[in-house]
Parts: sequence; C-alpha cells; structure tokens
Amino acid sequence: MSPLAKDPRILREIDWLVSDGWVVDTLGIGPTPAGGVRRHFATGEAPAWTQPRIAKGLIHTLLPYRARFRVLMEPQIPPELMAQGAAYDLIVVNDVDLVPWMVGRGRALRAPGGRVHLDLHEWHPSEPGRAPDLTTRLIRGYEDWKTDQLASPVFTSRSTVAPGLGRLYAERYGIPPLLIIRNSPAYEALRPREVDPERIELVYHGNADLARGLGLLAVAVPLLEPRFRLNLMLTGTAADKDALRDLLSDHADRVRYHDAVPVAEISRRLNEWDLEIIFYPPTIPNLMYSLPNKFFEAIEGRLGVVAGESPEMAHLIREYGIGVVVEGWSGEDLAAAINRLGGADIAAIKASTDAAAKVLNAQTERLVFQELLTGDA
Repeated sequence: MSPLAKDPRILREIDWLVSDGWVVDTLGIGPTPAGGVRRHFATGEAPAWTQPRIAKGLIHTLLPYRARFRVLMEPQIPPELMAQGAAYDLIVVNDVDLVPWMVGRGRALRAPGGRVHLDLHEWHPSEPGRAPDLTTRLIRGYEDWKTDQLASPVFTSRSTVAPGLGRLYAERYGIPPLLIIRNSPAYEALRPREVDPERIELVYHGNADLARGLGLLAVAVPLLEPRFRLNLMLTGTAADKDALRDLLSDHADRVRYHDAVPVAEISRRLNEWDLEIIFYPPTIPNLMYSLPNKFFEAIEGRLGVVAGESPEMAHLIREYGIGVVVEGWSGEDLAAAINRLGGADIAAIKASTDAAAKVLNAQTERLVFQELLTGDA
C-alpha cells in the first residue's frame, strides 16, 4: 500500500526480478511502477462511507481488528487479482499494511511450493508509553495487530534494511534472523570532486522533517568556519521546507537551496559537493538504527559522511574510513566535528569513499536478495 513508482527499494527489487527472468506483476498505489512489469494491479480507495471522521471513530471504537481491516483495506484490493488463483511462485510483501491480507485471503495466490517473502523497510511496532489521546491509542492497537502477524508461518523468509532492526524483530517475535538488504543504489562510475580548502561544500538531501533533528543544523551553521557552506536539496511538504528555511533565515548567506532531482540522478547531483550531513538523534528505534538511502547515495556520489553515533552508520564509517562520527548530539558538537576537518582530511575521506562505492552498492545487495529466490536464505 504505497506508490511503488516512487520507492527506490521496491524499484530495485522489481529490476532484480525482471532481469533474472521472472515474470513480475505488481500490486500497489498509482501507475505501473517500472518497465518489464507484466501487469500492475492498482489499489483502489477505501469505501467512501468510511472516510468521515465520525465513521472512522466508530470503526476504530466498535470493530475488532480483523473486522476493521476487512472494512478499511480489503475493498482496496482489485478483485481481478484474486481471480487468478494460485498463480505466483514468489510473492514479495513490502512492509506491514498488507500483512493481514497475505496471512488471510492473499495466501491463496501462492502456487504450490511457492515462497512468500516479507521485506520490512523500518521498525513498525509501537514503543511502550501512553499514547497522547484516545484516537491515537485506538489506532495504535490496530497498527500493532497488523505488525504482530509478521511472525506468521505464511512468510517463508524476511528481510530488513539494517542489522539492528533485524535483531529487534527477531527478539520481539521469536522469528529466525532477518536477511539484511541495505538501501544501496546502483554503482556510479564517478570520481570525487576535488576539494577546495577555502570553499568546502556541505549538503543535506532528503525529507525536510524537523522531527529528525534538522533543527540542529540551524544551531551548527553559525558556528561553522567561513570556509564551509551548506547546501539543502529538500523533499517533503512545503510547510516543512518553509519551517527549516525560517530556522536558517538569519544565515542565508551560508545556505543554498536546490531543487530535488529524480532518484536515479541523486548520486550524480551530490558529486558536486564534499560532505553529506546525516545527524539524527536516536529518539526512536528507526533513528537509532538508521541506515538510510541518503547514506549510500552520498557514498555513490563520492562524498564523505558526517553522522552521529548511530551504530549502523558509525560502523560503516569507521570500517571504510568514509567520514566522521560526531561525539555528542548537539548542534555545537556537530559544528565542532566539521570545523576540525581540513581540506586534506576531506580529500582522504573522499578517496576512501571512492573505494567503498565499489562495494556498498546495489549489486552487493542483489546477491543477498537472490539467496531468498534460490531458497538458500
């Protein structure tokens, strides 16, 4: 239940399957996601009567979880998909929205001896603690019910994006260790941009989400030495972009804004700069164990990475020598770590990133994905 054509992880998996000779159909929101797909089943809308606020409140108050799912989600599955019967030797389910459907009606689509793989893009279970309001508590229980079914034996294998998240899932649900398929883009035959020690270009690209600690950039920027300049290539809502721009408004001479580019062009665009900032205070498990697309896009762009003590990113930064791990989670800590870097330091980091790009790319992850197709996972 996502717009498949905008999800780089899903697009890579489709490409891997098609290029390995599989006949691929897709189910999801929006148009056909990629070339080579035989048939795309576009999901529909939830029934109109379920949309008013009062109706939603009654559904989440009065109906048991499975009945809620049948009312809200199952009508969105095109009936012609189910009409095919047991047609598929492999079904890949992305994230948890359709897990109850796969455990229930959807399992009828699996051919005898077929496999069902569950690919989890992040940590979905809610954390202990009181929800802020009744509505959130009611919906959170429903969402947890969906996630709890990922332990079903219907799924013959499971994967996620980072080892830390894989351990959390295995411990929470008592399931076998998850395959780790990282969000690495395709290899790019690029060279590192030469570093100008008097004009070092920093960049953050991605969602303008202040909940991910981007407000710390507003603290760090005025503390940076004049030789550093920040570039922002933002996605997300206009309101979020404006909120970040407002935080940085007093330092407009140190910040440049750039239009976002298509996913396939990101690494080449990043190649114009020197250091990517990915500084996410670990306030929730998904940030604690963050190993995002942008990390690997920066590597393919031949940038060094400046990150905090996020264990997954920090491990790879230290293993490959591809950046700096900041000690502490304040904007002052971030600025101090960047200011300690000279031009020669950054050039050496980028040279290491050039070597790492030959390993930390989609081809490496494809080999892991192929294990599950052959039954070796």
